[in-house]
Amino acid sequence: MMEEECNRLRALLRLSPEPSIPDGHQDAGVLILLDGIPDNYRVFLCIRSEQLRRHPGEVCFPGGMRDNGENMQETAIREAEEVGYHGQRKNQRNLRKGGNYEQKN
Repeated sequence: MMEEECNRLRALLRLSPEPSIPDGHQDAGVLILLDGIPDNYRVFLCIRSEQLRRHPGEVCFPGGMRDNGENMQETAIREAEEVGYHGQRKNQRNLRKGGNYEQKN
């Protein structure tokens, strides 16, 4: 069931299965936090500060640049915690198959 839902979300978000990083760009991790049941999810979103140079005031998923020694999942979780998310970590999935794919219950 969880794998089917992840596949459905990949299709809805139009995620490529093998992400690539363009030259001159750095790795960044993003966490899509869903709460609820299929077709009735609540989503955790952030609003970027108006003081930022890039994308000020935009609505976004929590995320940011990868620190040395982190994998993408660790980056995404750290970034979400930095903006105030401290919920339970269950049924974590990497929607991009090219990353560190694991499930934690």
